[in-house]
Amino acid sequence: MAEGTRIWLFSVLAVLGVVTVSAQNSNFTDLCESPVFPNGMVFQSLTENSPENTTIVANMSFAGTAVGADRTIELTLKDSGDKDWGLLIEELQQLRLSLGGKVLDRDGDAGIRDLRFTVKCMTIATNAMVENTIIATILDENDNEPTFVGTPYNHEVIELTPVGSTIFRRLTADDPDGNENGRVSYQIQGQSEYFEIPLPSTGDIVLKKSLDYEGFESGEEKKYLIPIVAHDLAANLSLRKSSTTTVTIIVTDGDDQAVQFLPCIPQGDICGSPLYVSSVMEITEPLNQPLTFDPAPVFAVDLDTDVQGPPGIVYSFLAGSPSNFRDYFDIDGPTGNISLKRPVERTQVEEFIITVKAEQDDNPLRYATADVKIGVEDDDVNKPYFFISTGEAEFKGYVREFTGQAVIVFKYDESPLLLEVRDDDFTDKVVPEGALRYELTDTSGRFDVTDTGYLIVDANQLDIDTQREYRMTVRAVETTTFQKLSTDDATVVVTVLNGTEPVPQPPAQQTSNEDKQLLYIIGGILGFLLLVAIVAVIVLGRYVTRARKNRTAYEPKEDKIEPWVDLYSSNVTQFENAAFEQESETPQIAPLEEKDPPYPTIPWTSLTVGETVQEYGSLGRIAEGVVNKEGKEIPAVINILNGGASDQDSRDFMNEIDVMCAVGNNINVIGLIGGCRYNGDLYIAMEHAPFGNLRDFLRDSRKLEEYESIRNGVSHMGNQVEVKRALSSLSAGRLLQISLDIARGMKYLEEQGIIHGYLSAKTTQIGEMWIVKISEFWKAQDEAHNNKRPVRWAALESIKTNRCTHKSDVWSFAVTLHEIVSLGGTPYPDKTAPEVFRDLLDGYRMERQSNCGEELYNMIQRGWMENPDARPTFTEIADTLEGMLKGKVTQYLDMDMTDKFKFAEVRPELDDDTVADASITDPNITEVDVMTDDGYEDVSREIRDPVTFI
Repeated sequence: MAEGTRIWLFSVLAVLGVVTVSAQNSNFTDLCESPVFPNGMVFQSLTENSPENTTIVANMSFAGTAVGADRTIELTLKDSGDKDWGLLIEELQQLRLSLGGKVLDRDGDAGIRDLRFTVKCMTIATNAMVENTIIATILDENDNEPTFVGTPYNHEVIELTPVGSTIFRRLTADDPDGNENGRVSYQIQGQSEYFEIPLPSTGDIVLKKSLDYEGFESGEEKKYLIPIVAHDLAANLSLRKSSTTTVTIIVTDGDDQAVQFLPCIPQGDICGSPLYVSSVMEITEPLNQPLTFDPAPVFAVDLDTDVQGPPGIVYSFLAGSPSNFRDYFDIDGPTGNISLKRPVERTQVEEFIITVKAEQDDNPLRYATADVKIGVEDDDVNKPYFFISTGEAEFKGYVREFTGQAVIVFKYDESPLLLEVRDDDFTDKVVPEGALRYELTDTSGRFDVTDTGYLIVDANQLDIDTQREYRMTVRAVETTTFQKLSTDDATVVVTVLNGTEPVPQPPAQQTSNEDKQLLYIIGGILGFLLLVAIVAVIVLGRYVTRARKNRTAYEPKEDKIEPWVDLYSSNVTQFENAAFEQESETPQIAPLEEKDPPYPTIPWTSLTVGETVQEYGSLGRIAEGVVNKEGKEIPAVINILNGGASDQDSRDFMNEIDVMCAVGNNINVIGLIGGCRYNGDLYIAMEHAPFGNLRDFLRDSRKLEEYESIRNGVSHMGNQVEVKRALSSLSAGRLLQISLDIARGMKYLEEQGIIHGYLSAKTTQIGEMWIVKISEFWKAQDEAHNNKRPVRWAALESIKTNRCTHKSDVWSFAVTLHEIVSLGGTPYPDKTAPEVFRDLLDGYRMERQSNCGEELYNMIQRGWMENPDARPTFTEIADTLEGMLKGKVTQYLDMDMTDKFKFAEVRPELDDDTVADASITDPNITEVDVMTDDGYEDVSREIRDPVTFI
């Protein structure tokens, strides 16, 4: 072999050896590489409280072998801390958690957030070293419950604190857990009437209902205990932890109560002032001694007993009749004692009615009034006594089972059961109205006696299966006479009948000897008259025979007297309300005279028709009148339908009467007294409201009255006096009471299923004692589609569809409430009827009057919501107004003159704008716009055209 060739061969072998060694070294280096550590680092997670030997890295996946005779790599573990948290299992290339008695706790400032480990891998063949880092993040577990800080929580809150105020901000609960596990939310445990936590994350307690210091029971601690729950916000609801504590809210008294005369006379949910009754004997010399009053002395208290100390009340006369009452009586300011100043002659004055004012001595704006009635008595020598017309020893009557509340009990002859009392001291033995007080002893608690002596049902239902007969006793006590004599007790027996059971026949009356003598005399007279009549018939017969040939076919109109229909009855349900059940435009109704009145009758002679108030041409007229019932004269409004009226007019008229009968009796609704026919004309008597309609009543009250306001001191003597001016003769409390009366009347109509459709101040009447009564509720049953509804009171959907619902009545009530606040101001006085409709469609609503509080205006605005379902019910409205009357009324309605106040404009010429005026005369409103229903539920009733003038 040549030398050159040998040299070349050795060179090739040398190169091949170097390549082989390099390849071997490269393989040794790859032994410490692992896909688990792509960048030399891996992140894992543990939870706090993880147990011993929890796997952190299951397999580090190094290429080499770490144990055994053929191992190629060596592994070592370095813990970055000093606690030795890691355990390296070389044969498995695994990293586990090593507690060694330690606790892995992440919570708190000293908590462990993560564990860091370094794993070194050395290739044995080359001593090459690779370091990899393992970071184990410690995840939080919800292992701690919130802990309240700063307990106990006690806080005082004055009762005058406004609703919506934050009353407590110091709720704090700590939770050392992290993230959601450590975030705390607060809530009130259970339901709370007065308090809420609107933002659970803050824990601030907010007042959601006005506090009432005086509302606590006597002797009861005036505080509320609010149970509070604090819980964390762990994502798993079942793992959330919580703790509880109690916040004590101590209510302190504020000057929010007015003066109250005692005793309290319940009027719904509020206290009314009593009527104090006394009397003086005529020609009595004054004794300078206080008069004695019934039911109690004239006395008032400041209900804020913890704010206003005794005596705190100043009494004075406010008004009275006759106007010279101050010439006869004095009142002592500090005590309220009333005494006689000089003798009174009964021939000149029989009775004094005096309004007494009781005011806080440090705040004359807080006052109350009560009426005092002082009768002037002559000699009172006879006791009153019960008179039973049947001659029996007991009063007897009946009611139907399941009768409603406040329904009159009837006698067997179908007349109301009157517990009649007579007194020989009075003319014709008739006791004047208001001269007696009835005391009924009824162990069942189901009956009561009205002030006029009628027995009424005072329970919602009577069930014949529970009790068939009720026995009770009654006594009548004089209230206006000097000696205050009383009757002996009388027994009253009431039998319950089912719906179909016939009424028992009334027992025959016992006839006295004097009555028998009178009957004999009457019988003799009638016999004589009969004999005369027979002779007259014979003579007349001969005359008729002679004249028969010349007699024309003429029949004179018969003067027909039909019986009085007494509608004060529990049998109102016998009426079938045709106005609610018609399905056609021209329903067939039997002629009016064919309908038998289902009630007892009173002769035509009991009705006195007075001066005509309004004429309606051939249709009829309205007149003043008086109904004489059992010796008592009842003022009435008489509606007369001419006998010549068309059948349709007569049917329409009776439809409205049916509506009134269906409504029944309610203190805040004009009542129907009764009706009869005479000479073919129909006479309907309705309850008379002496003070007229509310609209004129409000407008007449507009006057700036001055009154004195004491700045400092407790009496009128020697103190600074500030003169203020009132906007009206009506106080804020009186106006709110008027509003409440209307709401209660409308609530009652709604309960009876009656839609008013015409509610306004003009269709509301002021009765005795300023009790407000709803009227004209019968008109909607006939005019629902005749476009005659006043547009300024009509709801938006009623203008569109010309239909009414209970919710549209709520809208009308809100407008009426605006009239009350503005003292009779015309709604939308600067707009025509079409402009009213257009602006309402655009969302316009009348602005708040400057004397109207925000809360009252908010209630008005709710009544004007475009969606009827968003409007409140009359029950809610009545409850709200009752609450306002219990509080400080001036915060809802301020009747003092201010610089900003201006009387609302009155434009009578706009009051009669109708729905037709709004929808027809506006060229911008199409017929489609008017008739679109907007999807609101139609619960109105389609009724015939109107012919009503009631």
